[in-house]
Amino acid sequence: MENGACNRRRPERARALLIGALASCYCLLTGCLFAGTRGQQQRIAEDYRLAQTAGGRRAVFADLTVAGEIASLDDPRFSEKVADLGFWRPLDYASRTHPGVYFLGAFDPTRVPVLFVHGMNGSPANFSYLISHLDRSRFQPWVYSYPSGAQLDAIADHLDHTIRQLQLRQQFGQMAIVAHSMGGLVARGFILRHAKSASAEPIPLLVTISTPWEGHEAAERVPRVVNIWRDIVPGSVYLTSLFSAQLPANTHHYLLFTFNDRSVTVASQLAAPAQDEAVRVVGFDDTHAGVLRNPNVAALLNHLLAETFP
Repeated sequence: MENGACNRRRPERARALLIGALASCYCLLTGCLFAGTRGQQQRIAEDYRLAQTAGGRRAVFADLTVAGEIASLDDPRFSEKVADLGFWRPLDYASRTHPGVYFLGAFDPTRVPVLFVHGMNGSPANFSYLISHLDRSRFQPWVYSYPSGAQLDAIADHLDHTIRQLQLRQQFGQMAIVAHSMGGLVARGFILRHAKSASAEPIPLLVTISTPWEGHEAAERVPRVVNIWRDIVPGSVYLTSLFSAQLPANTHHYLLFTFNDRSVTVASQLAAPAQDEAVRVVGFDDTHAGVLRNPNVAALLNHLLAETFP
């Protein structure tokens, strides 16, 4: 019996040794493949913040920030290839593309800005349908372009700084924000930062679409070479910080979710803290990407804008 048990354990030990060897090889391989990625991911937050410190050296990410440059949604900088670069190598993205807020036409002080914030591996071009159906007689679309693999608190800081620049330069008043997927996490982080300034103009309308408020469980099972994977792990420091304070009382949040979504679970989209603060929760029988081309979403967005800015 003892010999039989011993014989049965040998294959188990062999499998364990094989799995251990493969795991070691995998870690070594990913370490080599993602060495540049890891370095860029670790540097980008420090690089940006140094530029904000009095007397600090100028930094690549901050130096190349766009604040009000006019572009079109078919600009090569908003292509899928460039969006992918922003996920894996954010500093290369910054040097080639320039993150920041782009205008889609000349600034008009008589029209309310509507800022569109894309999600992971996304770009401003994702909003082509919604922007083409926007009431342009009363509203002007702006788009925020950023490297979606970077640390989210650095991105929220960056957006806050960029909007402050624009407010000083253009002297515009209130604005609205429309955010898709992870862009909702960026937008809420920005609004909480924005509200801390006594001189900040209120943001009366926040519309989030298919946002993973509770993160994504898959982020727990991938190599942590991309900072965003750390930030969207359920219970992460960033996700927790988003609900450590409430949205300003004058910001009305409309939470749109998709119940035919294979990218983000309905449970994450409908996290209790997000629902509790939402003025209204609206579901759409659509996919994670398809919802951005949904005519009912476009109609609802125009309705909410007209209602908020009569």
